[in-house]
Amino acid sequence: MNVLEILALHPDAASILSAYGLHCHGCAFGSMDSLQEGAYAHGLTDDDVSNMVVDLEELLRASPPKPKTCTLTEDAAHALLAIAKNEGKDICILQVLSDGAGGFCMEFGDAIPEGDKTFTVSGVEGVTLCMAPEVLLRVGGGAVDLRDGRFKLDLPTSGNAACGCGGSCTCKKSG
Repeated sequence: MNVLEILALHPDAASILSAYGLHCHGCAFGSMDSLQEGAYAHGLTDDDVSNMVVDLEELLRASPPKPKTCTLTEDAAHALLAIAKNEGKDICILQVLSDGAGGFCMEFGDAIPEGDKTFTVSGVEGVTLCMAPEVLLRVGGGAVDLRDGRFKLDLPTSGNAACGCGGSCTCKKSG
């Protein structure tokens, strides 16, 4: 994994990475180099990398588990269904994806990817929200909503699921 993928899964990992001299969460190479490549570029040894991985694993084990769910609001579901119908489709699949830079994006899909978890809204047929289990590790307990004509991914504020934007995005923290 690259540094930004690690931070997307667990923003609190930044303190561990920084303690080892990896400040890649602010560097363009954070999305290109694997953790090991970045560590070597900063002069870390194999032992340093092993210790850092142990520290990261301990952080993950100590973190409270996230719910394995994501809510799709009724307003968002109706808006998604309207978009699908305008495009001549009877069903709508909205995927929440990691963008590889520590954030998330949503896009329409034609099929539900194998292994993805799916969520629907009772009473709104033909709309499915889906995401990979590794995305749920970060956004579990969140909600996709429609506000100001835009779809928003609202993240829970408890534990390490809070948005890693540092206040620079327009997310609405739920919880």
